[in-house]
Amino acid sequence: NKSPVLKEYSEHPALLARMPNYRVRLKFGLHSGWAIEGAIGSDFKIDASYLSPHVNIASQLEIATQLYGVSLCISANLANLCSLAMQAHFRVIDRITLRGVISQPMRLVTIDLYAGALQGSYYPNPKGAANPYEVRLKKEKVREAKMQITFQVHQHFEQDIDITAMRSPFTARFYEEYNKGFYNYEAGEWDVASRAFEKTRTMISPPDGPSKALLEYMASCGFDAR
Repeated sequence: NKSPVLKEYSEHPALLARMPNYRVRLKFGLHSGWAIEGAIGSDFKIDASYLSPHVNIASQLEIATQLYGVSLCISANLANLCSLAMQAHFRVIDRITLRGVISQPMRLVTIDLYAGALQGSYYPNPKGAANPYEVRLKKEKVREAKMQITFQVHQHFEQDIDITAMRSPFTARFYEEYNKGFYNYEAGEWDVASRAFEKTRTMISPPDGPSKALLEYMASCGFDAR
């Protein structure tokens, strides 16, 4: 959302004429597991392909981001591999099974980030402003630093200005109310859960996606967990 290149796309007259309020948005399904890698293609072009039920799970989680209105949908398998400091930034959004893939219920978590908080804030356009080699070298140094064992991802969530801005709508009061709703949702106390989710759905703007999704699911079951 701060990329000057994406800014040009979001302001392109032809794109806006076909798709008003056009924005580039990325969504990810994240999972951990094994996969078989193989080359598929011809003498002219070869691509790597990955086959595994875990790849299918990651794909299904990416689709689920649309349902829950989040940019990241993370399986419990991957979340449990993260440090406790990193897990403190996760929010549980549901407990699901995937037909034909997962028979045991699995929790899904997300990391709350509202990209709209960065609207109107862009990085300087690098075109003609710096030597391309120097720009590439700087990016390589940043990448290498992030690959070091001493690099702590959770520290960025506590220190990075942009991440702090994107997480600012999600207050301690919001999480307190949401957690109350989710724990009652899992326990089958859907009357209590629905009241909590009705509050959290409108505590932030735009409305909270996971709260909305869980309310709609409970409504489809008549608010009866049996």
